[in-house]
Amino acid sequence: MNNRIAMVAIAIMVLLTAGAFAGGTTEGDDAAPAVPVNAPGTYPIVDESIMLEGFGRLDAQHGPWEEMTIWQLLEDKTNVVVEWETPGRDNVDERKNLVLASGDLPDIFIKNVLKESDLIRYGSDGALAQLEGYIDEWMPNFLAVTEQYPDVLPSITAPDGHVYGFPRINDFAPNQVWRSPLMNLEWLDTLGLEVPTTSDEFLDVLRAFRDGDPNGNGDTTDEVPFTSHNAFMAMNAISSMFGVSYDLAYEGKYPVALYDDGTVDIQLETDQYRNALRYYATAFQERLIDNEIFVHTSADYFAKGAAGRVGFTPLYQPRNFAEYANNYDAIVPPVGPDGFQSWNYLQPRVSALASFVMTSENPNPEATVRWFDWWYSDEGALTLHMLIPEFANENADGTFSYKDEVLNAEVGFERFIGAHTIFPGGGSGTYATGRHLAPTMAGTPMLSYIEKTEPFLPKGLRPGLRSPEENQRETELRSDLDVYIEETVSKFVAGEIDINDDAEWDTWVQTLDRLGLGELEEILFASMNR
Repeated sequence: MNNRIAMVAIAIMVLLTAGAFAGGTTEGDDAAPAVPVNAPGTYPIVDESIMLEGFGRLDAQHGPWEEMTIWQLLEDKTNVVVEWETPGRDNVDERKNLVLASGDLPDIFIKNVLKESDLIRYGSDGALAQLEGYIDEWMPNFLAVTEQYPDVLPSITAPDGHVYGFPRINDFAPNQVWRSPLMNLEWLDTLGLEVPTTSDEFLDVLRAFRDGDPNGNGDTTDEVPFTSHNAFMAMNAISSMFGVSYDLAYEGKYPVALYDDGTVDIQLETDQYRNALRYYATAFQERLIDNEIFVHTSADYFAKGAAGRVGFTPLYQPRNFAEYANNYDAIVPPVGPDGFQSWNYLQPRVSALASFVMTSENPNPEATVRWFDWWYSDEGALTLHMLIPEFANENADGTFSYKDEVLNAEVGFERFIGAHTIFPGGGSGTYATGRHLAPTMAGTPMLSYIEKTEPFLPKGLRPGLRSPEENQRETELRSDLDVYIEETVSKFVAGEIDINDDAEWDTWVQTLDRLGLGELEEILFASMNR
């Protein structure tokens, strides 16, 4: 009898141990979670503190993540502590690729550091967790959003039927326009100029900015009439005047027009793109566009604005330009020589598909998806953007506003709030509406920016997720195409290759064809029409 009892006890211990190391449950699986997780809607998430390893991105506006207020608030609420690795924006891709190749993965990636191609590649090979099975049971906030917006789940579901990342969902038009045409109105007033309405007038204004010493320091060589984060982001603005479309939220080097019949056209070989490059080359060679735009970093870009050197820039908002922030306002996009007028900066409502990603190595999946789900709550969105109550107040009418010391911080609003929370720089997962985002625009004309651009926005759609086979082929094609486009566009713009030479243009078109641009179009077409 004693032997039988001992054997039963051992069997029970084996079963309990197996459950403890099962790594979580899926629908219909009764195995116990690795760590007991409290019911959705109750906090803390776990009674005993757990540690996750996380990988994020340190944007130029951020302070050190380990010192951010948001993590302390979230640790206190959830009992989930995250130890972060946060390379900067300019080297995050290199570091991310090394981590993925090593196989020594963190528990989570956030802030959209993984590309959609990473989701498909590393999801299909098992490195990333399949997330769809957790939504109904553990993620009531995210589930409610998918019920409100039926396009959300199809947008994030891979062709194999799995979800490998959760997105940012944004239902506030002034925020979906991720860059606005910001002009230094103070410089216009100083030089007695009118807001330009055509592409020719725009060039004339840039020339006046270059030559007229509008910042008044006696030096006519330090003004930067037109700059942007990078060369291809500037191309979005230039191409808007020449009939080039960015209907799909795809890689910035590839302008993609989507026609009503479902046809996808990567417009790199078109006359419109050539005309835009001609304009770009003229402006660059006359030093009207920042001659460091192909090489400078995001930090360099913001430093130029904060030094009072920038005349025009496509930018979400100018608070990083410190004391010069109030010099800027949006203008109506200028009309090009052939009557084209658009503004090629529109994010889909469902964006940043890798805002939250869990790896298969994560030992606490239920606790982790509950941690993800908090960000999709009203409290999560308010905390992400405003860190209530420390940095913002609730008004009598139920709206929210930042405290004066935040809005008027000497270092600028974005840098101040970026020392405490991660939303500056983009890519943060949440469900955001005007309730959460309008306060971030207080004290600026940002809410009126949309009035200048809304009639001229592209379709702003997202390509469907590609299959593993399509993804692999797309990666192969892009490995050569990306390099060729970057190198050749820079040479066209700098005048090292004459954009007006028909033979040179034919070489450009033929090389793009040889490298598989048409096949890339077919992949995008299939993803949109699947």
